[in-house]
Amino acid sequence: MIRRNLFISLVVFLTLWVAGSEVYATDVSGDQTGVWKLDESPYLLVGDVRVPPGQTLAIEPGVVIRAQGHYRITVDQGTLLATGSPGAPILMTAADPITGWRGIRLETAHDDTVIEYCVVEYAIATGGFPEASGGALMIEYCSPRVYNNVFRFNRSHAEYENGAGGGIFAQYSSAAIVNNLITQNSADNGGGIFLNEATPTIRGNVITENSAARGGGIYLGARSAPLIEYNMVARNESYGQYGGGGINSWTDFIFSGTFATIRNNVIVYNTSTQAGGGLYCRYDRAVITNNLIAYNSASEGGGIYALNLSAEAPQVTNCIIWGNAAATGKQVHLEGATGSAISIKYSAVEAGWADTGNIDQLPAFVDVDGPDDVPGSDDDDFRLSPLSPCIDAGDPGFAADSNETDIDGNPRIVDGDDDGSPVVDMGPYEFQPAVVPAPVPAVSQWGLIVMGLLVLTAGTLAFIRGRPAVVQGSR
Repeated sequence: MIRRNLFISLVVFLTLWVAGSEVYATDVSGDQTGVWKLDESPYLLVGDVRVPPGQTLAIEPGVVIRAQGHYRITVDQGTLLATGSPGAPILMTAADPITGWRGIRLETAHDDTVIEYCVVEYAIATGGFPEASGGALMIEYCSPRVYNNVFRFNRSHAEYENGAGGGIFAQYSSAAIVNNLITQNSADNGGGIFLNEATPTIRGNVITENSAARGGGIYLGARSAPLIEYNMVARNESYGQYGGGGINSWTDFIFSGTFATIRNNVIVYNTSTQAGGGLYCRYDRAVITNNLIAYNSASEGGGIYALNLSAEAPQVTNCIIWGNAAATGKQVHLEGATGSAISIKYSAVEAGWADTGNIDQLPAFVDVDGPDDVPGSDDDDFRLSPLSPCIDAGDPGFAADSNETDIDGNPRIVDGDDDGSPVVDMGPYEFQPAVVPAPVPAVSQWGLIVMGLLVLTAGTLAFIRGRPAVVQGSR
């Protein structure tokens, strides 16, 4: 189920309006250092740009960067400080959305690199592997801070379907990818995010309406060990053989000992034409804790599809797996040819799952289809109502990390049923008995985050001014 957000359309209009209002511009190409200033914006990429080794390029809030062809910004052992602000984001776009541009490539960039409050759109990665890795942002051998951005309308495609990471590609990296909106990107693998031999933190993002042959929202490649928490992964789709509408996890546990930690996420309304509407775990021992995996659909394994050897069984605890749809294995499907296995404990599984602590009882969400009575829209509220059987029903031996909260930022373990014995709840939301449920539904709150990130682009309207200048080479 793929829906366009009204606010996305609004910001597209505003972006095009900005493009038509440009009078003065600064042409740039070649090696660039120093500062790209607001009063010299917009900057027009008339060739490839490079931040050379040991040098820094800073971009001021409100700057517009418009590529005039399929050009790129490469940070080659240097530092990029692209730091916009909530009211004055940096817009990185293409003069021709069909031709696009090549996006940002961080190649052994300094770890002080920051990309924050930017809107990155219409970047296209093509060619053979690895050239086609990373549509909007390619991160390799470095660990930048990527916060509060919008990555939209980007794509990655290569011959033999080797394109990876329509929005973000990360390899040999421990990047912090936090509080971004990653939407309507596409790739052969990992429509929103692709990881390979990477250990990033992916936290608090809205990853929605992306598409790929494998891993519509996120693809976790070999020897990766990411922390994926507090994200909304919704309405993504996969259309290839191995599936994974929301997340495709293939981290190569049996040979490398690596696995993903996936906790406190909402994974809903993702689709796969093949396997694993919500999650596809392929030879992967992911640790999957306190997630909502609901209302996803696939041919096999609507909620979770597992293909593995028994030693690679994913570890599922304190989750809600409900309302998923598939011809085979609506909630969970195990591929039989390899003797696949999965451990599911202390979870609510529709139609039941025979293991310790599991229940087959309606989770009793606050408002599963929201005030608009349309399931799968942004106002659906998946918090637990006071009568939910998922309250205090998780693993009684579970101990939250010292800084771990629920997806709302509330304490992770409280005595929700007021019996004097606090036990973790099932799912990403911890019922807070002393707090009146917020009048704004859960997904609507994520929608507010989406709105806030999207309308950042409107801030550029007040900053499109400057003087004529032409810059070739170092600034």
